[in-house]
Amino acid sequence: NLGLEVMDVVNLRIMFGALGPAEGSIEAQVTKLAELQRKGLVRHIGLSNVTRAQIAEGRKICKIVCVQNQYNLAHRDDDALIDELARDGIAYVPFFPLGGF
Repeated sequence: NLGLEVMDVVNLRIMFGALGPAEGSIEAQVTKLAELQRKGLVRHIGLSNVTRAQIAEGRKICKIVCVQNQYNLAHRDDDALIDELARDGIAYVPFFPLGGF
């Protein structure tokens, strides 16, 4: 439908919690995306609305290129995570960076 042969980046948004990231296994979903990547349909895989444990779980399955969580002046819980991801060469892409409230 998009007229593309390959998606450059697909962010898998995890919705286990209504108010933000919540624990739960993402193995099945990431495995499916990794299969699409091996078929050449997805170039890069990112995660959205995830916990540290979910990022680690995803990284065991495939290379994760970016993480997108809520981050702004009021929600800065990911400060340490941003530093960890930067050290590992993983981009952090905030959503609602200007507040969203």
